[in-house]
Amino acid sequence: MNLKYSSILFLTLVLLLTACRDTPKQSCRRFLHAYLAGDFYKAQQYATTETKEMLVLLNQYFKQAMDTVEVNRIENANLRIKSLQNEHVTDSTAVLFCKFYIDNKLDSTRVLMVKEGERWLAKFPYTDR
Repeated sequence: MNLKYSSILFLTLVLLLTACRDTPKQSCRRFLHAYLAGDFYKAQQYATTETKEMLVLLNQYFKQAMDTVEVNRIENANLRIKSLQNEHVTDSTAVLFCKFYIDNKLDSTRVLMVKEGERWLAKFPYTDR
């Protein structure tokens, strides 16, 4: 009986540890949802230091330049990520091509994900230079 419970406990632990590991696609999806919704503060959690600096500036501009109606429209937009495709992946970087809908309008972008420690962080906007 104890062996049965030990096996179940071990299997549960393995599944939890595997599920907690970030992948480039998971991190990219979290970053894009926050970024496209105008939640630049939340997007910083999934961004490299360089991108965080840009997000701080965007947040300041966003709050100052737009009126409340426009901010509410962007924050409440119907956002759906259609697909994330790996274009180039190594152990420490991944370029993802993302298609998404904002208020039923299809758009796309590329995001460079960089592995720092055990986390995948977005370096955005992507340039191939």
